Amino acid sequence: MALAGFAGNELAARYRIRTGRMIGSAALVADGLHARADGITSLAVLLGAGGVALGWNWADPVIGLVITVAILAVLRQAAREIYRRLMDAVDPALVDRAGAVVRATPGVLDVGQVRMRWVGHQIRAECEIVVWCDLPICTAAHQIRCRLVPVVVAVGRYLLAHVRWSCAFGGGAGVVGSSRRGGTGG
Repeated sequence: MALAGFAGNELAARYRIRTGRMIGSAALVADGLHARADGITSLAVLLGAGGVALGWNWADPVIGLVITVAILAVLRQAAREIYRRLMDAVDPALVDRAGAVVRATPGVLDVGQVRMRWVGHQIRAECEIVVWCDLPICTAAHQIRCRLVPVVVAVGRYLLAHVRWSCAFGGGAGVVGSSRRGGTGG
C-alpha cells in the first residue's frame, strides 16, 4: 500500500510542478512539492516498519529523523519559490537571454538596462534602447517584441513588453509600450 501511495503522490507531484511552472503558478508548484513530501513520507514509513519487523529497534526513530529532514528540504524549496515570486524575481538567465536578443536586433545601436518582473502570471519586460533617428521606432519596437516573444514563450510564460528609446545623433526620445501574448496556459 505504501508503494502505491508513493507512486501516486509522485505522479501527482510531477504533474502539479510541471503545470505550475508552465503557467507561472508558484502556489501550484508548492502544492506539487507538498505531494512529493507526502509520497516520500509514505515510503519512509514502509522502510521504518520493515526495519522494526526485522528487529532493528532504532528504525522508527531514524526514519522519523529522515522524514523530518526530507520535509524541511521540501519546505525550503517551496519557500524559496514563493519568496522569489513575492519579490517578482525572474530567472537571471532569462533576463540575460532577453538582453542578448535585444542587442542582436537590427537597428539597435545600444541597449541600456533590461528589466523583467512578474505581474500576476505574466512577465513584464522593460528595456532601454538607442536607435538611428531615421529608423522608425515602431519598426525597432516591433522587431524587439517579435524576437523576445519566442525567448519568453520557450519557458512557457506570457510577455508584456515596454521599450524606452532615444535617437542617436539628433535627439528625440519616447516610450513604446506594447502587449504581446504568447505561450501556453492561462
